[in-house]
Amino acid sequence: MDNTSREIKLKKLPIERYEEFLRILDKAYEMKEDKWFMKNLPHIYANDDLVNMSHVVGGSNSSDLSDLSDVGIGQAKEMIQWNYINEEGGDITSGLGIFPQQLRAKCAGKDIVFDLGGIGSVFAVKEHRGKGGMSSALKDAINIMTEDKYQLSWLSGDRYRYRNYGWDYAGSYYKFTVYMRDLERYFTDINECDSVIPTDEQISSLKKIYSMFESGIVRDDEMWRTHLSRKNLNWSYVEKDDKKAYMVQYGNNADFIPEIQGDAECAVMLLMNHMRKENLEKVIILAPSGDTLMNKLLKHISGDMVINNCGSIKIMDYDCIWEMIKDNFNHVDKQIDKNMRNAFIRRIFGFWYDDIELTDGLKQLAERYKINWWMSTLDMV
Repeated sequence: MDNTSREIKLKKLPIERYEEFLRILDKAYEMKEDKWFMKNLPHIYANDDLVNMSHVVGGSNSSDLSDLSDVGIGQAKEMIQWNYINEEGGDITSGLGIFPQQLRAKCAGKDIVFDLGGIGSVFAVKEHRGKGGMSSALKDAINIMTEDKYQLSWLSGDRYRYRNYGWDYAGSYYKFTVYMRDLERYFTDINECDSVIPTDEQISSLKKIYSMFESGIVRDDEMWRTHLSRKNLNWSYVEKDDKKAYMVQYGNNADFIPEIQGDAECAVMLLMNHMRKENLEKVIILAPSGDTLMNKLLKHISGDMVINNCGSIKIMDYDCIWEMIKDNFNHVDKQIDKNMRNAFIRRIFGFWYDDIELTDGLKQLAERYKINWWMSTLDMV
């Protein structure tokens, strides 16, 4: 889809309209909790602490961010202006967020980091639905991400709708069901552990453990601090004889574990501790696909395993991605045209469907160098 000739109507959200925007977003998604997005997604929405800086720094009773100092406004302005809006007569009618992320993944055993535009909070005000506002916003977002030189874009939602704009299901992750009765039968000699809630002091260790995932969104120290402080996440960490592991439970669902990683024995101790504490018969654990040590453990102990897609991605810059990976495929570069090359790239990223049929040789090569990309529930937008 070529939108390069379109005039971009989507514009960055002015910081002074942030709280108004949050209320509109809550209403559009029918959220019952006030400022739901700010409270539940602080990794992409400036939270109350940041907003309240205006009272201290600006010496004002205003609840907007327009009076923050240059130092204080930096992070707030950057986060707020990841959101884009359409207007009509000065009223916000539709919009979306383009949240900048970096995706680390492996190709031929080497780490590659892609610049990714996460699309989230796509909305249209109820009175303006069916008038093309969301469609216009998505087309504008594609142009904005192209201008900003993103290599990939990610979103979740209605496959049929977003497929029309170039996003489609790709990648895969495992959804394991682990039963307490099985843990007790497999690990008869595992004792309870003294787990702790990790703090800033453990960030360095958490980053090393997180790197054991073959793929994931890059998290700097500030992002780790944000995730550790999230009210909808419950963290556990254990360290025993230089062996370490962590796990995180999401939201009000005590049986949902979107991340667990580290030493196998320590991970099992954390899991059993959690299940005993919450009196759970089973838990759901998510993990990126691949032949990692953690997956080997989870495949061994799980009572059920389902393979799901990792959401929908769109290749924003085929030429750039090809430059990043083509050293593995020099002989292929001379054999195929761009359309076939692009289909080959999509196959490497694990797209579930493609109109272009590759040769058996290219299919086998793509499978051999498949990029098992993954995004944790924690980092989704």
